Amino acid sequence: MANLKSIVRKGRIYSVTVAETEYRAFIWQNGKNFSGRVEDHPQVQLCHGPSVVVVRERLRVALSASLAA
Repeated sequence: MANLKSIVRKGRIYSVTVAETEYRAFIWQNGKNFSGRVEDHPQVQLCHGPSVVVVRERLRVALSASLAA
């Protein structure tokens, strides 16, 4: 059997609102940059940016596009 490693990321949960519905985004620091994803929405790609604010906005835009599709 393959040797599987688990990855543990330390980050924070942020609220992202789209169409009056709140979603949970998990954002963590990755070196000097930040990365994030929307919980329970794997169709929304991982987003990266120089700050939490930028990542949160990119996640909101990506989630809006995903929900509209």
